[in-house]
Amino acid sequence: MHKRLFPALFAAGLLVPAQAQDFWSFSYTGFLLEKENRFDPAFRLDGAFDGEDTDGDGLLELEELTGFWYEGQDFFARPGGGCYLSRCELKQFTYELALGRLFFDAEYGYSDEASISSHTTVTGLSHYQYSETGYRPPFYTSTQTWLWTDQTRFAISPPPVSEPAFGMLLPGGLLLLAATRAGRRWRRGRDPGTTTSTGSGSVQG
Repeated sequence: MHKRLFPALFAAGLLVPAQAQDFWSFSYTGFLLEKENRFDPAFRLDGAFDGEDTDGDGLLELEELTGFWYEGQDFFARPGGGCYLSRCELKQFTYELALGRLFFDAEYGYSDEASISSHTTVTGLSHYQYSETGYRPPFYTSTQTWLWTDQTRFAISPPPVSEPAFGMLLPGGLLLLAATRAGRRWRRGRDPGTTTSTGSGSVQG
């Protein structure tokens, strides 16, 4: 029973949508420092997100997210949205499941009596940082902008499974199922105890 069931389950498993994963981690590494006009291969931005493509259009959108973490900030930490002990906002978000293309516009920062910090990221464009310190004027301010370039490396885990690649797996599963059935029929034909029908009666092989 189990030998017959396994190939069927294997083939059926290939019919599961190619992107069943609902949690991803990502990173961008290598940016151009705008002020210095210098490429920094070590500068890195990290994050993660989870959600479900509820409408099945192959695109995970902002309203379909259940979590978003970026640079140490939990953007969904509070029920009403936003981070604990700081402010943050995820303004836009899309992730193309089959192609692995990620885009988001996010802002986070904090402030207290002596300092203000703000970070804004628009993927594919820039990561901007503003800071201000001091209890009274004159305040010390600084800004820095890291720009995306052709050398910026994007990594996401798990990697996307494209539809063509998924389509190549399906015939293999179906062939395995067909071969298993054919082998079973061949073994029955060689089994001396197999009974075959002839006309209205039966002949014992």
